[in-house]
Amino acid sequence: MTSAGNLLELACSRIADLDTPAYVKNSELRYVAVNEAYARFFGMEISDFIGRRSREVHDRPEEEEREDKERRALVFGTEENAICFDRPGQGHERVQIESFMPSEDRAYVLGIFEKRPQPRRAVSTGPDQALLADFERVRTALETLDHPIGVFAADGRPLVVNSAYRGGARPPSEKGWHESVAELDLLRTIMEDLPVAAFVRDEAHRLVYANQYYETFTGHERSKVLGLTEFEMFGEESGRGIYEENMLALKNG
Repeated sequence: MTSAGNLLELACSRIADLDTPAYVKNSELRYVAVNEAYARFFGMEISDFIGRRSREVHDRPEEEEREDKERRALVFGTEENAICFDRPGQGHERVQIESFMPSEDRAYVLGIFEKRPQPRRAVSTGPDQALLADFERVRTALETLDHPIGVFAADGRPLVVNSAYRGGARPPSEKGWHESVAELDLLRTIMEDLPVAAFVRDEAHRLVYANQYYETFTGHERSKVLGLTEFEMFGEESGRGIYEENMLALKNG
């Protein structure tokens, strides 16, 4: 029969062999193990984490949100998703969180970064051809809008930017923002099925649309973040990096 100690040792051994960043925390949400990939993501040493909580390693609001989800996994046994930011707060990855109990009185949290899907290549035949046609329909629809609109993947890559954005059009009014939301209803059916996390922000950087995969990728419920800027969603420090990524994508779009 495998003991509780052996199960914990096995879990720690398993993450050590992973190329994907991963960690184990105890019921107090203190690190008991992290692998090399996790330490490398933050530009730190493994010893910098052991025995400490995320909020002690990085004192910023998003770490409190991640700990809340880790606590939910411990208490309710649910699988949770959160966003993990690197040390400068510029890079970010999605982490899957779950709990395991090697004994009735001991519970631990396991966090593993989700591998990003590889970009799909366009081909002359097959399903990808239909995907390209969908993107062209999105592009055509956005070009009919007078106010600036951009559609981006969750990692900041520009998918579609209309001519109003490229031409440096003036920011839309509050009325224009609500109109843009209504017009985007025409695109929802297409964008919901895209195999990447896609979102739309207006000139004021408020989130006016996000597809289903965006919700899965970020761990944010869309109903709770619509209308929010990068800073309101991710905090001042981490939001700055995401804001600059989006601005760069718009400039080069």
